[in-house]
Amino acid sequence: QWGIILDCGSSGTRARVFSWPEKGWSITEADVELEIEPGISSFANNPEALTAYLAPLLDQARLAVPDPSTTKVRAFGTAGMRLLSEMEQVPIWSAVEAAITASGFEFAAAHTIAGGYEGLFNWLTNKYVLQTTLGKDVFLGCLDYGGASFQVTFAPASGVIQDFGYRLRVDSSQERVYSYSYMRSGQDQAMLRYAKALASRSQESPILDSPCHNQGFNSSMNVAGAGERTLRGTGDYSKCKELTQALLNQQNECLLEPCAAQGVYQPPPTGVKFWARGALFFTANGLGLVDWGDAQALSTNQISAKGAEFCAKPWADVASKYSQSYCFSSAYIVAMLNAYAFPPSDETAVVYSRK
Repeated sequence: QWGIILDCGSSGTRARVFSWPEKGWSITEADVELEIEPGISSFANNPEALTAYLAPLLDQARLAVPDPSTTKVRAFGTAGMRLLSEMEQVPIWSAVEAAITASGFEFAAAHTIAGGYEGLFNWLTNKYVLQTTLGKDVFLGCLDYGGASFQVTFAPASGVIQDFGYRLRVDSSQERVYSYSYMRSGQDQAMLRYAKALASRSQESPILDSPCHNQGFNSSMNVAGAGERTLRGTGDYSKCKELTQALLNQQNECLLEPCAAQGVYQPPPTGVKFWARGALFFTANGLGLVDWGDAQALSTNQISAKGAEFCAKPWADVASKYSQSYCFSSAYIVAMLNAYAFPPSDETAVVYSRK
């Protein structure tokens, strides 16, 4: 049997193709990479355009399966869609369903999933893939730094979860898993919050000096509540770390200890092996800490050192579509992982991997 999952993220949509026997759970993912930009949430004002947007992705997916008419397609929206109201979401999902049906596939589902479940699905995938190499007794965790949210999901070594806990059956065993999604904490949304913070300090100035961008960087953006502003890079990593730390709202009261960012309860990650995905990997890769096809365990001290080195370079020496986020994200990742209670010098707890 064959099935396709459309992972509808805030910055793009990815198609994942799976096959499995009629009896049993030996799932295989096809070795194809299908992705289009931007995310479907950007079509809130023009859902009719989704058919043309999805067509190239679905056309490529058709080539990866033996019979599209018997292949079920499920589309799941994540944080980008969660930012929209229900009224804005309905026409988008209707258009997605119509596009899937028109493409000749068997439509199965199209809806937005909660952040906690987004983390759980990521954790289950990693559990399934990694347990053969790590063994079933390893306590596994996942960190997913997306465009609009940041998920933290893991099975605590202590087994104690006082909030945001889920009970799962994996193979023949019961698992207790903690999963929390920090909204507006993904790379794109965190950058917007950062720019808003800069604007609040700069009164009516049309130019915002940005320590989280390389010197020589200039880019205009619409800042919430402040209108059109220009970010001008100063490449000050020390100041960048201060400002990204402020985005975590660590001053929020912790009502159920221990807490991580924003006063949110989180059990200690001690003794858990974490896999870092999304912009965590892309940043580490951009900084030269891990190759595209590899997986590498890194400490936050290593991320910080390479981030400082990158931020000090002139923009002309590093300019590219994606490198404009590396200075900011390197500091923000360090702040987040420190808040999650990862020891800064631990070079084994977090593995950065694209897949």
